[in-house]
Amino acid sequence: MDRFGDIFFRDFVQINGDYYMLDMRHTLDAGNECMAFRCAKYGEVTSGEDVWSKRGMMITRREFNKCKREFISYMKRKH
Repeated sequence: MDRFGDIFFRDFVQINGDYYMLDMRHTLDAGNECMAFRCAKYGEVTSGEDVWSKRGMMITRREFNKCKREFISYMKRKH
């Protein structure tokens, strides 16, 4: 039986020279959520404040990949 927090996905991306960690999981305060945080080159998160988030999706690899594409597209439009 899965408990909250047992299923999650995480990946790191570089966009325009900046590094980000994407994290998807169930949170007690927001439900299912995919968030992006600034991080150093080797993955250490540099700020606890998210730069992007999306809520309400299923916690699956397919949805995580979709969130990752949406985040990359959002950040490229922003610059």
